[in-house]
Amino acid sequence: MNPRRFLQLEEHAFFIVFISILLIFFWIAVWGITEDTVEWLAEKYSVKKVYIYWGLLLVILGFIALFPQLLAKL
Repeated sequence: MNPRRFLQLEEHAFFIVFISILLIFFWIAVWGITEDTVEWLAEKYSVKKVYIYWGLLLVILGFIALFPQLLAKL
């Protein structure tokens, strides 16, 4: 195997692992912010969290219904 090709593959592997770690950290941050926001809304408006989650799900499905091209871009 060509050494240059091997190093190039290692660069790609490192890049994939690095981006994966960044995406995991991003997901954890978004999840935490969402959970704190839902908890704050539940306390402020005396609503069960499950209803807030159902509302979020309906909003997301509404956006998908209004803008189906969003799914095409995935």
